[in-house]
Amino acid sequence: MICVDRRMGSHELVAPLQRMGLPVEETTLESGDLMWEGRGHGGASVLVGVEHKTVPELVGALRSNRLCGHQLLKMRGAEAPTDPPLYPFAYLMIEGEVLFDSHGQMLRRSGRQLKAMPGKMSRGEWGERLRTLHHCGGLTPIFTRTKQDTLWEIEGLYRWWTRTDLDQHKSHIAVYNPPSLVPISEFRGFIQRINGISFVTSKAIEAHFKGSIREAINASTETWSAIDGIGKKRAAQIVKTLGG
Repeated sequence: MICVDRRMGSHELVAPLQRMGLPVEETTLESGDLMWEGRGHGGASVLVGVEHKTVPELVGALRSNRLCGHQLLKMRGAEAPTDPPLYPFAYLMIEGEVLFDSHGQMLRRSGRQLKAMPGKMSRGEWGERLRTLHHCGGLTPIFTRTKQDTLWEIEGLYRWWTRTDLDQHKSHIAVYNPPSLVPISEFRGFIQRINGISFVTSKAIEAHFKGSIREAINASTETWSAIDGIGKKRAAQIVKTLGG
């Protein structure tokens, strides 16, 4: 269930999110604009919080210190050093165009014109403030251009946190196989992943098994040891690796 703060600026997200088929409840949150329970390590419940601001709102909140001196303290439990964070995982969703002039001063779009953004924030300060919020304040920024983009990001974030336990996300783990300088067959690409099988030896193995990966996997130690370049010891290791 996504809990959305009913106060001005947040409640306008309720109806669109409901139309997207998401479970939404309008309530009064202690901090943040949206909150839900996510699946942490081992399925443990963790609270996820989202603060949503347009670019002008964020600049104003940074200039007034409302974000860092009030909202961030509540979201991250930093009002007292011993306070645990209200939201162990917190996001800052920034909606709108981020524009700068040739001198690096932030601009805002007004109709067809570009005007100076109130608050006079430079490109350098903008980047520095966001990096500090992320690395030191624990507030991860997410950028969106339009309201629809914001809704899609909320949906994606919610489904990511509620579909799978945190430690079960595996897309960041992969094995890189650098491409060969010389094009090779699928069979040789597979065989060369076995430790100790060289480019030249893989060609002899492919000829022996006539390019059949199934036959190679099911072959006995004796069959492997009969191939040029593969002795009995290496054959036993290969069969063990292939699960034979």
